[in-house]
Amino acid sequence: MAKSKNAKPVVPVIDPAQMIADNDEKLKLYSKWAIFLLIAGILISLLVGYINSKSAQSVDTSSKVMGAFETSTLQDFKDKKINTLDFINKSKSTINELGSSNSFLVVASEAFDAIKKDTTSQDQAIEFFNFLKTKSSHELSSYYYSLYSSVLNEDKGNYKEAIRILKSTLSSSLKLEEKTYLDLGRLHLLDGQTDQAKSNFQHLLKNFPASKEANLAKIFANENSIILE
Repeated sequence: MAKSKNAKPVVPVIDPAQMIADNDEKLKLYSKWAIFLLIAGILISLLVGYINSKSAQSVDTSSKVMGAFETSTLQDFKDKKINTLDFINKSKSTINELGSSNSFLVVASEAFDAIKKDTTSQDQAIEFFNFLKTKSSHELSSYYYSLYSSVLNEDKGNYKEAIRILKSTLSSSLKLEEKTYLDLGRLHLLDGQTDQAKSNFQHLLKNFPASKEANLAKIFANENSIILE
C-alpha cells in the first residue's frame, strides 16, 4: 500500500535512562584511555630522558678515556718511550674498550704523524687504520681513516690500493672533492696510468676551475706532457 505524502518518518523511541547509562559507559572508557595515554606519555618521557642521560654518560666516558689515552699512551709514543707496535696494540685495546673508533679521530692526526715516521712498521700501520675504519660508525671518521690509509699505501708504493681506497671515498657526502681528484690524478701518474690521470685533472678544470687544485693539476699535466682541454 502506498505511503501518504503527509506521512511522518518513524522516529525510534529512546529511553532517557538507557541513554545516560550508555554515555556513562563511554565516559568510563574515555577516562581509562586518557589515564593509559597519560601513563604512556610519562613512561616515554622517562625513557627518552634515560636514553639521553646514558648517551651523555657515554660521551663523557669516551672523552675521559681518550683524554687519558692522549696524555699517556700517545705522549709516551711521541716521546719514544714505547715503540710503534706497542702504541698500535694499546690503541686497539682502548678502541675495543670504547666499542667505537669515532672518538679516536680527535687524536688520529697526531697518531698518524707519529706512526708515519716509523718506516719499518708500514704494514702494521696500514692494518691499524683499516682496523680503525672497521670500528667506525660515523661517516666523517670513516672518511679520514680512509685518507690516512691511502697515504700510507702511497708511501709504501701500493699505488693501486691507494687509488682504490680514494675512489671509495667519492661516495661520501663529506669528501674533499677537489683534493680527492687531484690526489687520484697524482696516484695514476705514479702508477703509470696517464689517461686516467688526465681524466681526473680534466674533472678539476671542468668542475672547480678557480680552485688551487685545478692550478696544481695544470702544473702536473704540463710536467708530464698531458694536454688538458
